[in-house]
Amino acid sequence: MPYIHRLFHVILIFFPLFANMANGYSQQKVNGYVLDIETGESLPGANIITYPWGTGTTTNQYGYFSLSLPNQTQKVTISYIGYKPIEISTSELPDSTLILFLEPGYILNDITVKTNTLQNFIATPNSPILKLRQSEFRQAGSIFGEPDLLKKIQTLPGISQGKEGGSEIYVRGGHPGQNLIMLDGAPVYNINHAFGLLSIFNVDALKEATIYKGGIPARFGGRLSSVIDVWGREGNENKNQGSFFFSSIGTGLTLEGPVVKKKSTWLLSARRSWPDLLYSGFQSLSSNGRFVPGISFSDITARVNFKIGTDRLFLNLYHGKDNFFVRSETATNKTNYHLSWGNYLASAGYTSVLSSDLFAHALLYFSNYFDKEESENSSQAYNDYFERLSLFRELGTKLSLDWQINTNLLIKTGIAGSYQRFRPAKTNQSLQGQYYSENSPYSDIKTINLYGEGIWSTEHWNLQAGIRTLGEKRDGKSITAILPRLSIGHNLSEQFALKASGMITRQSFYVLSKSSSGWPGYFYVPVPPHVDSSMGTDLSVGFNVSTNRKWNIDIQGYIRQYKNIAASYEIPSDAFAQIDWAEKIKIGDGRSSGLEFLGECHYPFGALKLAYTLSRTQAKFNEYYDGQWFNGDYDRRHDLHLNLLFSLKNDATRKRQLSVNFYYRTGQPLTLPSSEVSGLYPPLLKESYWYDFSFIPHYSGPNNTRMPDYHRLDISYETTKKKKHGARTLSFGLYNAYNRQNPYLIYFDNDDNAYKQLTLFPVMPFIMWKRTF
Repeated sequence: MPYIHRLFHVILIFFPLFANMANGYSQQKVNGYVLDIETGESLPGANIITYPWGTGTTTNQYGYFSLSLPNQTQKVTISYIGYKPIEISTSELPDSTLILFLEPGYILNDITVKTNTLQNFIATPNSPILKLRQSEFRQAGSIFGEPDLLKKIQTLPGISQGKEGGSEIYVRGGHPGQNLIMLDGAPVYNINHAFGLLSIFNVDALKEATIYKGGIPARFGGRLSSVIDVWGREGNENKNQGSFFFSSIGTGLTLEGPVVKKKSTWLLSARRSWPDLLYSGFQSLSSNGRFVPGISFSDITARVNFKIGTDRLFLNLYHGKDNFFVRSETATNKTNYHLSWGNYLASAGYTSVLSSDLFAHALLYFSNYFDKEESENSSQAYNDYFERLSLFRELGTKLSLDWQINTNLLIKTGIAGSYQRFRPAKTNQSLQGQYYSENSPYSDIKTINLYGEGIWSTEHWNLQAGIRTLGEKRDGKSITAILPRLSIGHNLSEQFALKASGMITRQSFYVLSKSSSGWPGYFYVPVPPHVDSSMGTDLSVGFNVSTNRKWNIDIQGYIRQYKNIAASYEIPSDAFAQIDWAEKIKIGDGRSSGLEFLGECHYPFGALKLAYTLSRTQAKFNEYYDGQWFNGDYDRRHDLHLNLLFSLKNDATRKRQLSVNFYYRTGQPLTLPSSEVSGLYPPLLKESYWYDFSFIPHYSGPNNTRMPDYHRLDISYETTKKKKHGARTLSFGLYNAYNRQNPYLIYFDNDDNAYKQLTLFPVMPFIMWKRTF
């Protein structure tokens, strides 16, 4: 799209002119940090507004801001949702970096807080941006009652869930592997526990999450579909504190406190499943160890923060791992099967205030994803074993500068480099005394990115334009690309706003399913040498209407296209162990379009929220349907979420609320035989074949039918009581209250000669108890 490139050039050239015309030259500059007075933690997204002009800025993810004050500014107001605002006269502003503290506990109920949060992200020029703060995703429940960030994200318009209970995120028809998910600026590649029942994020260690469905800023890259930018808490710099919870599936502990008061902090958060310990013990006792299956998960997050004058340093470690195992033993035979997967992540970040209008932040990170499978079968005569390992590693660094030119113009520039190493399969096998080993070669991708963004804002206009330039080397080839981004917002009045955005994205690796039979999990492979990288374009427009903080409606429409995406319909179930995987995938295109609706209505005793998406996602591959478009894997024509929140009690010592959630979405596309052809058994030893060759299934193509539509009702009750030290929270409820038999997968029953559905989650009660101290 050459016209997009020309438009970006014109916008960037005239940015400074527009800004100076809007407000003239500034006489005074102010910069500083906005912090919680009780914990000393930064408050990202706090508002800094000038009076009487009404212009201002917000703090970045580190709680820092820089603002050029227009002439005749009388005072500056600093505010954050749920905190008491403060006002500072311009005559009292010092020349040094400010450290501003806000006091929590401002008398705002949750309903007002949620309205303000919605208005914050709607007022930005990036219309597809959604921002969630800790108070919101702490209330998001999973199947087993434990708060789950990704489950909360799945309820937003334009974002859908895969299989029931899964944590995969499908954004505007895109694949889960096309989402960039980051923790404190570093990429995370394993996003779920227990085959998707829980996400890897422990909400007690998190501060906020920003979701970019479209209009992704130029500072983010490497994925086609979306960005989920998650930031963790720093820890309390004034005193030691913690929390403990116990739910139907796991238990967790979070501890935090100062290393040196006002100078450095630490935070440690850990979770582990507990039913596997109990279940394995009962199985061992009841069957004398003859058959013991189990699944477990664990994760730990550790963070240390240092204040060095106005500079900041943080060190972050994350380790998450899952295990699935089956042990079987008889008098003559012993079998062990063990599957483990997870993600290790280490990062170090440093920020520095170079001047009153120049802020720098640097990051160094290492992320490692692994998937390992081991099986052993031993008897008196032999000892067979099989081992497979799949690896994906990334080492990267980022350096960014934020330059506040004047009241209206902010420039963001930066450079980022990464080194990615893939090894899809390494296998070792011993079979009846014979040893076999087969390894796929290492594949490397080296990239370097330069980006520049300009953010120009006035009372009625918001404009963000950026360009990301890419230099990449893979398979001995050097590749360059220019990826433009643009977002525009116009406030026609205090109640009505228009917005639009566009972007071009690029991705150089595929995320393929480990199995064609529905077995959960993925493995990472680079784009084959003979194929160009995947490309995506997204255009969206929308508007927002709100009034008096009581109701708010946001509507957006989008069109999205994908080029050079991978299909794995014919990859065998053991694809992860194949060395020639590049020869088995098909390359094609995709497209998606839709209309997204988000509405909220707030009243004194509760709130109503409705999220609905009408969309269509299609794919096209030359090998299927004669190259015609067909329903894509993630096509959900209708996706609806309705939430009713009733505030039964809300005062200084006790809080009680009842929540009702209804979900509906069109059934997932599915591939089943379209007909059967008569077949013959091999002429010899018919009885030795386990497969019925009398009929051979014929497939017209992928996604030729759908599962039944999905719907369910959840009801939950939560009560929180303030204690002398901390608080106690108890929540319980019903998942799938009317026991809808939603299909998890469709299988063929040979005994009944018919296809049947497997339901994993009938009506299920859940409970969670939590204590802060």
